[in-house]
Amino acid sequence: MLEERETEAQKVKYQIETRARTNLVTAQGEAKAQEELATAYRDNRAVLGYELARRRLQVGTALAESAPRPVIVHTDGGSSDNSALSTLLMAQLLPQISKANKNNG
Repeated sequence: MLEERETEAQKVKYQIETRARTNLVTAQGEAKAQEELATAYRDNRAVLGYELARRRLQVGTALAESAPRPVIVHTDGGSSDNSALSTLLMAQLLPQISKANKNNG
């Protein structure tokens, strides 16, 4: 009878140890999965930040390329040629100059 009790006690002890090991392995696996998830989240966040910065540069470049270019018209300082005819001629020439600059640049 004493041997049966010892055997039964040993079975219970092994069951408890087995459950404890199983719970430990499960907890370790879950901890590792959480660490990997955190690493993936950090990596994804870094990649998204990089992609966003790249996109900002692309948009900035596109905006800079399509921005109007300033045109400086030098006139003779002594003459005061502010006539409607010179204004009309300049208004017709500026789009052609701009178009030529875009094709050459």
